[in-house]
Amino acid sequence: MIKIILITLVAILTSLAIIYSWYNRDSNRIILSLLAAISIGFLGFITKELITNKKEKFSNVIPVAVFYGLPEYKPLNIELPYLTELSMCMQEMKKEDLPNNNKGVVDIMFGQSKYFDAIQYIIVKAIFKKFSKSWNTKEQRIPAPQGEAFTTSFMDEDGIVITIGDFFKKMPNNYFVKLQLYKDIPEAFGGKAMFPPNTKISIETNDFISLISFNTKYISMNLKISRSTSSIGIGEYSKLLGLTSAPGSVSTTRFGNSMYLIEINAEQNAWFNGHPEMKKHRSWADSIAKQLDNDFNFESIRENHRKKFLLYGSSAINDI
Repeated sequence: MIKIILITLVAILTSLAIIYSWYNRDSNRIILSLLAAISIGFLGFITKELITNKKEKFSNVIPVAVFYGLPEYKPLNIELPYLTELSMCMQEMKKEDLPNNNKGVVDIMFGQSKYFDAIQYIIVKAIFKKFSKSWNTKEQRIPAPQGEAFTTSFMDEDGIVITIGDFFKKMPNNYFVKLQLYKDIPEAFGGKAMFPPNTKISIETNDFISLISFNTKYISMNLKISRSTSSIGIGEYSKLLGLTSAPGSVSTTRFGNSMYLIEINAEQNAWFNGHPEMKKHRSWADSIAKQLDNDFNFESIRENHRKKFLLYGSSAINDI
């Protein structure tokens, strides 16, 4: 309200100066004074904006981990926020697509490739589920038995509605998209999503990187999902799960792990930093970044696993 009053006051004063100058337009002194005042004010405004109105940016890198094993390369029962979604994907993998392996050693290149497709699929589904009702949301972290959880309130807002099927048409080479797992997703659980008005979405994918770009009038955001590393065994999780504590325990060569990275980069349109709509668009982009960090960040997940193991033992991180 104060901003409106100040803008109105400036408009009134400027109008009075112009009216006064019009009535005295034969006076060169008054006309020159008006032009000088307007020019100085304009130059001062432009100079200040060029100095202070910077491009607002934010970025984050989120490590993502998966653990799997022979014979069917299904995910191990290690407690992960996305374990259920991973399991739903991998249980649909066709047996004829599994690699031939008679040596009892997991093929980590196969695992890395298939789980890369699964992670992409799950991330897209998570975004669609998040905005199934509206793109303008308000979130709050609350304590929960498993740590922290998000509560989301949806605001009525105009936007564009996109079905997940139409979105996945831009990712035709994804293994799980080819299986059309998305066909039975209810609208309320990610079958469709609402994005800000006039959002332009582009997707570039290959076997190693997927770049998903969202661009609106006010903000642009890129999600880059890429492969990182893979290795035989599951590292410290062998001990955390008690897999090597007893003589004759199952060989860790039957297990593998793969790491991926989600890189988030967002940038506001500097021309609209102070626009009333910018706050909502920035909140929309922030909420995507926060959700992905909360659900997939292996750094915080691993730290939580270590604490649970110290308190309760391996059963606390074994999601059975």
